[in-house]
Amino acid sequence: MADSEHREAVAAAEPRLRAWGWVFGAREIDDTDTGPPVYTDFEKDWDGQLGLIQAWATKRGYQLSGHEIWSIRQPANALAAFLSQQRIPVLVIPGRAIRDRMRATWECWPQVVTDVTAAGVRIEIAEHDGS
Repeated sequence: MADSEHREAVAAAEPRLRAWGWVFGAREIDDTDTGPPVYTDFEKDWDGQLGLIQAWATKRGYQLSGHEIWSIRQPANALAAFLSQQRIPVLVIPGRAIRDRMRATWECWPQVVTDVTAAGVRIEIAEHDGS
């Protein structure tokens, strides 16, 4: 077996890093006087976000273990614990624009980032150019 074939076989046998996708679902919410809040102005391109996350994971050799779609609701502190418990070291956000919407929408954004990184999870921003 050639040296390069041996390296490829060893790399294929090693477990791949697991990644989790974080999709953003809605940008605005209307509060009503008569019932629960109504989500408006939804982020329509969930398939596009998921596709970008999958392409990012594939290019980097990650095993995409799943995803969550969050909307205007603030993420629970359970996200960091879940990723840690499942041994998922990479959280992928589909692009800077989506990350910026999350940051602008969720007052708890700094705490979520702190909790996730303290759990040993790296947040990566997927980009179309692959960088």
